[in-house]
Amino acid sequence: AAFLTALILAVSYNFWLYSLVAEVFSLNDLLVALLVYVTLLIVEGGYKFSWKLAGCLALLLGLSLANHHTIVLLFPAFSYLLWPARRQIIRRIPLLVIVFSLALALPYLFIFWWSGMFPTGASWSYPKDFWGMWSLFLRQDYGTLSPTVGIDPSMATLSEKWSQITNYLRFAWDDFSWFGLC
Repeated sequence: AAFLTALILAVSYNFWLYSLVAEVFSLNDLLVALLVYVTLLIVEGGYKFSWKLAGCLALLLGLSLANHHTIVLLFPAFSYLLWPARRQIIRRIPLLVIVFSLALALPYLFIFWWSGMFPTGASWSYPKDFWGMWSLFLRQDYGTLSPTVGIDPSMATLSEKWSQITNYLRFAWDDFSWFGLC
């Protein structure tokens, strides 16, 4: 069964298509793998506190959240794995929060700086003020928190919402049915 599954995956058009597309998901996968690795290092070490591992975990959490919001779905798993070390972590929370916050803020500060240096608006929605940065953080024009493309969700009509749902289901069927696997 494992061999057949690996073979189907190896010849799957969608697997290779989405693995080669330059998008945020490749970086997200790398960050998730690193987060799992660092968390397992902490667990394997008997939960003995290490500033190096804790700082690395906080840095990776911040960067991964800046990269893609879906990382929050893994927070419960990391919390469960690190629960036995909670007393050690809580004592060091202030510094870990600072590292996490800096790692989260640095990519956005770079974008803000870049848009000021090169005000062409060629990328990142040209965040020139707080509300532009907030819109970028929430990905209101695209991405994770935008369920529709080109349609303001609060102003969408019922037929536009239905069209989005049917398009999504058609896409999912085409890509992930038996015929989409090969």
